[in-house]
Amino acid sequence: MSQFSIDPTIISPVPSKEEKRVATRFLEELGAFMRDADSSSFEIAILKDGKSMKVPFSKITLELFREILKMTSAGKQVSIEPVSDFLTTSQAADILGCSRPHLIKLLEEGAIPFHKIGTHRRVSHRELSNYLAAKRQERDQALEEMTKLGEDLGLYDT
Repeated sequence: MSQFSIDPTIISPVPSKEEKRVATRFLEELGAFMRDADSSSFEIAILKDGKSMKVPFSKITLELFREILKMTSAGKQVSIEPVSDFLTTSQAADILGCSRPHLIKLLEEGAIPFHKIGTHRRVSHRELSNYLAAKRQERDQALEEMTKLGEDLGLYDT
């Protein structure tokens, strides 16, 4: 009996010119189709050698597929990797784009909830996503305030 394992990380090869062309065309057609659809689920028909098969897709699955097509049409390799529920401090720091010591400072200050397994800190992917969303909202609000201040001071041409 042979055993096999499936590597949870999938990395595509560098797309050829033809693959880029096909991805670009499919991306345009899929984008138009999704804009016109109000549904949260879709069916895609796959045709091969005169046979067809309908495949159900949720809207989020199609959004992920669109992202793959965008990268492929730009000639980039794509990596798909499952997200763990809990991250090490190194993984969380990589996602935030900061150093591990800075992340630990944020954790200890209570900016991001975490828990310990023995002496090791673990960060929930959900909590890290919430932190990123809050920071993005703060940044957007600060930008709006700066823009309004600039307009009030007459720094923009109208």
